[in-house]
Amino acid sequence: MIVSYRFNDVLHPSREVELIALADISVELEIGDMHIGPVRKGEKMVVPLVVAEKLIEKELCKLDETALPTLTDVHKFAWFEARSLELQPLEKDFYFKVKLLIKSISQEIKRDSSPELLRKLELVKSSFYDLVKSRVQKIVELAIARPTVDRTIIDKLTLEERELYIKLCDVVGEWFSSLRKFIER
Repeated sequence: MIVSYRFNDVLHPSREVELIALADISVELEIGDMHIGPVRKGEKMVVPLVVAEKLIEKELCKLDETALPTLTDVHKFAWFEARSLELQPLEKDFYFKVKLLIKSISQEIKRDSSPELLRKLELVKSSFYDLVKSRVQKIVELAIARPTVDRTIIDKLTLEERELYIKLCDVVGEWFSSLRKFIER
């Protein structure tokens, strides 16, 4: 059995993000099925990702970074996860928020490609991938140790990790079942 995975299935464009208006939007804008406006400069709004990307592209809005983890947050989570024997709980949309953080830093780099911003982007990515490696290793071990979905484990996982854990439990459980049938035949 081959298991394929596409993050777009989980990171669906309808997921909502928080934005801050960079300018007054005095008329109502129609983006897809959504109508936005009027909005004052500095006002916050919550919109689906596909709408947010269009507003950001037109430089009408920017991501509300106060709703995102910081470099320090990502590094702290990676540090704790690497040093803990147990899987640490993460918000279900943590990966999505890190994706938005990386997107936000990348937008800043387009305006100002300072060495500090470039370094910040690399540190966020590095800490994030360290965190993911630690967590995936633990998720695989949990699925092998007990290939039935456990609610207490699910509650500690991000949406993306939940997909992985459930698929791993299914594959490992099916494999053990097939092995048992083969051996006992």
